[in-house]
Amino acid sequence: MHFFQLLSLRHCIFIVFLLFFAFETTLHAKSMEVATMDQQAEKTKAFDNDEDTNADPSELKDPLEPLNRFVFGVNDRVDGTLLKPVAQLYTDVTPEPIRKGVTNAMDNLWFPIYFMNLTLQGRMEKAGKSFFRFLINSTMGIFGLFDPASEVFGLEREETGFGDTLGSWGMKPGPYLVLPLLGPSTFRGTIGKAADIFGHPLYLWTRNKKAHGRLNKHRQLWHWYFGAWSLEFVNTRSRYIQKLDDLEKESLDYYVALRSLHGQDIQAAQEKIQKDREKIMAEPIEKKENI
Repeated sequence: MHFFQLLSLRHCIFIVFLLFFAFETTLHAKSMEVATMDQQAEKTKAFDNDEDTNADPSELKDPLEPLNRFVFGVNDRVDGTLLKPVAQLYTDVTPEPIRKGVTNAMDNLWFPIYFMNLTLQGRMEKAGKSFFRFLINSTMGIFGLFDPASEVFGLEREETGFGDTLGSWGMKPGPYLVLPLLGPSTFRGTIGKAADIFGHPLYLWTRNKKAHGRLNKHRQLWHWYFGAWSLEFVNTRSRYIQKLDDLEKESLDYYVALRSLHGQDIQAAQEKIQKDREKIMAEPIEKKENI
């Protein structure tokens, strides 16, 4: 059997990413060697739990900016050459109701991740609403293609992930990172994103060899996983074509603008978690006062 036939899709992806990072590291080795002591100190500070009280909480530390800008440049070229044109074509040929159905169905598949993390964050009310939202959309919404949970019952989507959960437990974001293809992240966010991906029900389904016997022995089910992931990726990119174009035109430095926006999203997520927790803690006090 040919050697490459023995490699699963995940192994191929891992090897590509490994080579990609090795290439980046080689190109930037010289610049990293001549880094000043101040830059080295800033690297250590990025992992430090003691933050400057005068600093903007949404401002992310970026000690790896030269490397991040390189990855950002590669991502931007790939996006402009391949991803954005594909997303634009997808938007042009696919009716809006179908695109909305794809968004709803993909969101419905993320329910276990949302529910688990809402529970781990101590947001039991939101976790309960997320559970009922999944039941309604999976039945009345025909496997999640429609969203009667929010349109009829007012149960809005509550997106969250393990990165937010780690933040709610006190872990700092760490340094800003730009991941190949996946884009803006942080040290904490990268850990969270990996946990979310490997905990996704579609990934676990394709990993279940015993349940699918001979079919999954030859990795055919990975085609379904990769296809669904690609569809979600293109569908998500199509929803942000105009917004990202406007941001790039209006910003003096597109890289800094995206970094700032990502920091604001992280801060907003943590503030929402804190607000929900305070609401839960305040309810017993209000009941005692009423008594």
